[in-house]
Amino acid sequence: MLSAVQKALAALDALSAHTESPANLSGIAGKLGITASNCARILQTLVEAGYAEQLGRKKGYILGPMAYALSSRGPYRKDLVNAAEPILTDLAAS
Repeated sequence: MLSAVQKALAALDALSAHTESPANLSGIAGKLGITASNCARILQTLVEAGYAEQLGRKKGYILGPMAYALSSRGPYRKDLVNAAEPILTDLAAS
């Protein structure tokens, strides 16, 4: 996989771990093992694409609307969810 793609995905992963408060640039850069300037460029690309959101200068980053849109398309392996649903419904009723 391309290094830039790996770093962008790792940045998204780092952002997803911060559900209670924004992630700061230095913390993300540290997790990725890259410089803050490289991390800022990656995050800026994610912000421009809507996958991250910058809350303000030095206020941190959160996941953007496009990151949430990815999961709104339904569950992973919907075939398994559909197969398990009647069984789980019966189990919950009993």
